[in-house]
Amino acid sequence: MKKNEILFSFNRKFIFYTGLVASAVTLLISMPNEDNSSILNSWALVLFSISAFIEAVHSGAIKKIFSSRWWMLSFLFFLWLALTYFWDSSGGYSIKELERYALFLIIPAIMAAIPRIPAKKVIWTCLAFVLSTTIVTIICLIKSLLEYRLTGDYRVFYYHYLSQQMGISAIYLSDYCVAAITWLLYFAFVYQGTQPVKKGLAIVSSIYLSFIVFLLSSKMVIFILFVLLVYFVLYIGFLKKKIWISVVIILSVLIAGLVALRQLPYLRWRMSVTKIEKYSGGKDDQNGLAIRSVMWTSAMELIHQRPIGGYGIRGANIELQKKYNEKNFEIGLAEKFNCHNQYLETTLKSGIIGLLIFLSILISALITGIRQKNFLLAVLVIHYLCTSVVESTIEVQRGLAFFFFFISLFYYHSPDRIKNEEKILLQ
Repeated sequence: MKKNEILFSFNRKFIFYTGLVASAVTLLISMPNEDNSSILNSWALVLFSISAFIEAVHSGAIKKIFSSRWWMLSFLFFLWLALTYFWDSSGGYSIKELERYALFLIIPAIMAAIPRIPAKKVIWTCLAFVLSTTIVTIICLIKSLLEYRLTGDYRVFYYHYLSQQMGISAIYLSDYCVAAITWLLYFAFVYQGTQPVKKGLAIVSSIYLSFIVFLLSSKMVIFILFVLLVYFVLYIGFLKKKIWISVVIILSVLIAGLVALRQLPYLRWRMSVTKIEKYSGGKDDQNGLAIRSVMWTSAMELIHQRPIGGYGIRGANIELQKKYNEKNFEIGLAEKFNCHNQYLETTLKSGIIGLLIFLSILISALITGIRQKNFLLAVLVIHYLCTSVVESTIEVQRGLAFFFFFISLFYYHSPDRIKNEEKILLQ
């Protein structure tokens, strides 16, 4: 190979892997204006997309897109969302409103077409995201500390008060922390290749990120964290044949969680105000179950009227706000709340047909993860399924870009999938 050909190959791959890591890192990087961070992430995804297309063309792998059933499901979902333009209750929508869903069209196609990404590069991408998450949380704590010295208000260390120091929703920053914990523990204790993370570092980092999750006070994410930790500890104990140690660790985690709940006043208050009761005005604005009951029942009432095709991308939001107005749901109107449930959100926008396609994307990925023993994929899909019960996860770029970027990455290029395939070839 000639010198200039070697240089071209190096530059092509360097740009490609830079775009891959940058796409992961910029999911976290936020500016004071949230739109700026979205633009930054969009440019990183553009860099990755262009370089990936060049890589795919160079390797002659474009035809792999059309042989991927999972990409076809994603394409079908995007197409159905686009078709709702013709029956959108508001009369239509703009290209910008459809734009965010283009990730369903582009990211799975890119991941399907490009040559297999080496396990080491996938691991670097995951660990770059873990490092970014850690840095962002440290900056949030420092900025909160500085604000606390000025105001004396301890709430700056909790929930949205903490996460908004970097312009990120507390729920999504909590999700990032849980994903980071999952990957740290996986690469330190479960991954069968050369372990890229020292066990001690993984444990210390996981404890720190778990503490941040408690400060962020998202009840659903705390529940997801606890379930994943129990599963991981039991699974690792099973692999190491030390189940009794796993049980002791789980009990220690449970005790630590109860102590944290007792010692963190804002989190304790958040838990105490969460009750299963009917929303009755401003006094229930911090009762997540009560306000979600209004959002969910409003969405279901609308779905009942147009169950097949939904109201369209723009029409769904308008009709939901009208329902809030009928019910004097002031916080919903002021904050322009969506459904806070992705399954209802999808049905409201695109009907039962859209919901079935959306669920087929997720169930197909979950089944693939289980069948191929693709641990990272299966765990992330389960994480996403749970989060989508209380959040409209594809209506915000930070939710859509994070989950579907990494789900697509793990679906086609998971390092444990590569190891399993290598084992099969050696048999």
